Amino acid sequence: MKLLKLLVVLVLPVFFSLFAQAQEKSVDYNLLSPEGKISNSLYNELRVYDSRERKSDLGIVQKGMFNAKRLVVPLTPITKQIETLFGNAIDSTAQDGKLILQLIKFDLAEVTGSLSEKGYFDIRAILYENNDGQFSTIAQINDKIVVSGMDVTRALTKKSSQVITDFIIQNCKLEPKLKEELTADALINLNEILKSKLPLYTSKNLVSGVFMDWESFKNQVPSKEIFAERDKKGNIKAFIYLDENNKKKTISWKNAYAYTYENESYLVTKLGTYQLFFVDNDYIFDGYLLETVSAGSIIGPSIAMGVGFGAIGVGVMVPAGAPSKELYRLKLDPFDGSFIKVSKYE
Repeated sequence: MKLLKLLVVLVLPVFFSLFAQAQEKSVDYNLLSPEGKISNSLYNELRVYDSRERKSDLGIVQKGMFNAKRLVVPLTPITKQIETLFGNAIDSTAQDGKLILQLIKFDLAEVTGSLSEKGYFDIRAILYENNDGQFSTIAQINDKIVVSGMDVTRALTKKSSQVITDFIIQNCKLEPKLKEELTADALINLNEILKSKLPLYTSKNLVSGVFMDWESFKNQVPSKEIFAERDKKGNIKAFIYLDENNKKKTISWKNAYAYTYENESYLVTKLGTYQLFFVDNDYIFDGYLLETVSAGSIIGPSIAMGVGFGAIGVGVMVPAGAPSKELYRLKLDPFDGSFIKVSKYE
């Protein structure tokens, strides 16, 4: 009887802890306060303009001994947290300038492999001086941070908080290098303005060829022009290019980003390809995301197609130890070619 009571005392708390974790569907997120105060800031007010594609959460992390997936949903909106953090960080020496932070990406993700666990933080933001509704760029950040360790969630929270805090603190003593005098409409239509300057979005006919990265694809400057070899029935059996000696060579897709042939473009992955369709001024495609990162709104190709496992194509088996996959309608981010979720196929 004493042994039974001892077991109850030891086991019940663990059981209730695991049960509570299982009931949680989301976790909170809080920025860490910077150490010390900021002196001599040129600005004493910061407002955040949230232009993230997905505003309902900050991504996904894994909690508990079974790595249960949890959406990161701050009880205090991340925009309010950033504004409060800046207000608490400056001291009485701050001047009366005003800042606008345009938050474009703020995504957390965790991926567990067979032997390791890593956390990913995708951040993009622009800091403007606000001069009576006219905005001039002070600084920009566009980064993908990778962390690892025994407690990846804690490390990811600490690192993401540090990155956004340092970005603001390091630039609040700077003036814009150029007085751009952008309007609020320019901030709202940031992506549409960007697309209007890219040949990929403005050209009626795309250039045939293989593109090794987003930079070459968006500017329509292929590394190689490609030609199709066809069988007797007229079906394409291979793509070739001509080398410096004018000899035919078969295209190697290794490390390629995309290719275009006869005005049709395909996104290249390690284990398959996805056709891109131009719809409503966006390039969209259907593809799989790893389950552990699919809650993030904007996911870079290396994460979305399977960090540490290679790309996941339609009909391809997921390696042992990899998270399961989910099919999404996605579109390309015109800024860096990463993937933006449009909808999930049920």
